[in-house]
Amino acid sequence: MAVQGGKDAVLRLLDRTRLGGVGHALQTIDLSDKLFSAPAVWAEHGTTWVIIDVSDGVHAYKVVTQNGKSRLAEAWHSNVESTPEGTSPVVNNGIVFVAGNGALVALDIKDGHRLWTRSIGPVHWESPVIANSTLYCSDQNGNVVAYGLTSGAR
Repeated sequence: MAVQGGKDAVLRLLDRTRLGGVGHALQTIDLSDKLFSAPAVWAEHGTTWVIIDVSDGVHAYKVVTQNGKSRLAEAWHSNVESTPEGTSPVVNNGIVFVAGNGALVALDIKDGHRLWTRSIGPVHWESPVIANSTLYCSDQNGNVVAYGLTSGAR
């Protein structure tokens, strides 16, 4: 399976074995707005999550499989300081990190509960990235913030 979204404000769950054709979506979900950013995918303890950020905040979906058929079930929505375009979230150790206008936000992947918020400058297309156990995010002011991530720490 794969997920894909775009400016048509539709999130698609796709069958990767049939990507060569059109119209082979296993499921389509109408979104509240256009999806300009890349979804984040996280799998842990048999649960696969798909996280997106659109203009009204962060949405999380669980992949649910019943009778051999998979679908996305909305798990939670969290209002964050989003941009009109949204940014690409990243996930590490069960924590969703997303950048918004003036804020870098950490959310619990299980319920969308806000764990912390850190001030940053305005963002447009900037998204957080993780490398070598460090979370980085730039802003439009030319600044970069960095936070060390520890295993199991929230």
